Amino acid sequence: MSKGINKRIDKVKTEHGELLNMIKEKISENSNNFQEHAKEILATLEYDEANIKKYEAMVKAQELVVSLTKQILDAKSVEEVIAIRKKLNYYINKIKGELKSREISDVIVFDYQEKANTLRKSIAEYICFFKREENICEIERLSSNYGNLSPEELLNLRKSLTRENRYNRRNINSLKERENNPETIIKVNNSVEEPRKKAKKDLAQNKAEENFCLAKIKNDGESDIVFVTGELPYEEMSKYFMRRVDSFDRMYDIAEIQNYQNNGLGRNVLTFFRNLPRYIHNKKAIRKMLKDYFYFYRGEDLSSYIQYMKKENSISEVLKGIFDSSYLFTNDETYLNEHQRCARWMYDFCQKKSATLCVRKLTA
Repeated sequence: MSKGINKRIDKVKTEHGELLNMIKEKISENSNNFQEHAKEILATLEYDEANIKKYEAMVKAQELVVSLTKQILDAKSVEEVIAIRKKLNYYINKIKGELKSREISDVIVFDYQEKANTLRKSIAEYICFFKREENICEIERLSSNYGNLSPEELLNLRKSLTRENRYNRRNINSLKERENNPETIIKVNNSVEEPRKKAKKDLAQNKAEENFCLAKIKNDGESDIVFVTGELPYEEMSKYFMRRVDSFDRMYDIAEIQNYQNNGLGRNVLTFFRNLPRYIHNKKAIRKMLKDYFYFYRGEDLSSYIQYMKKENSISEVLKGIFDSSYLFTNDETYLNEHQRCARWMYDFCQKKSATLCVRKLTA
């Protein structure tokens, strides 16, 4: 067999293995996001003796989703993956059904479903990639008998190599592009709640949202409230977002994180252990924020603040950054203090979504 064919076969097999590893990593990432989101929802649910068994069943179902996802990654055949996926879908739907039965906000159910769909989509992609193993096996079968192949079989071998090479490169590039442009973790779609149920519970919730928003704004000393869509430049909105950061920091008793340095691994490791109790404290505060967000006030200012706090208090992300200083520091952020970084990040988050906000009317 020619060296050219050997190189092409090796390249296809290498890229196929790379593709499978990339989608496995994506499944793990989506599983972690789904697991974290589901835990946050479960943490907000109140339960008593009347429904404690159902609550425990939901917790167990969530644990099984995690376990089944790991089994999918360890599976040895497409048939095995499909069988495990069926079980996983059952438990995902079980949790969703219980959320709906409790008359929980449509926004919460929507967010849960979105995270579940992202995980399901990555598993479906994995099955598609896994099935390509049959093509790889056919290529190896033909190449093992290369000297005795008919002209038609030689043509099929070359076509198969070309097809698999194109498939691998296209999907590897697609996955890399998605890594560089990750989807927003928290996605608030105001249209999801329309039309709202006419029950007293929702009417009371609407009133609570309005009072909560206005009370916080008045406490900040703002007046002449108007609604804007986040289309103003940051220079005109910076004071507003800085006030929101100060307000939320006080409201949720956020612990200040010590800064990491862009040199000195040992120093950063020491700083991490000093910060660890603060991360734990802030994660508890995030759960309180989520409760407020789900049940009292769905403002985009709080949504963006939650998103920022989750990012800044992610222990796994910080550990990555400790071993890569460029991961923790960017040239345009090093000169900003924590409040400024948070305010700018919240503004960018809201700007991308054309968010509606309650703000003080700007004067000339």
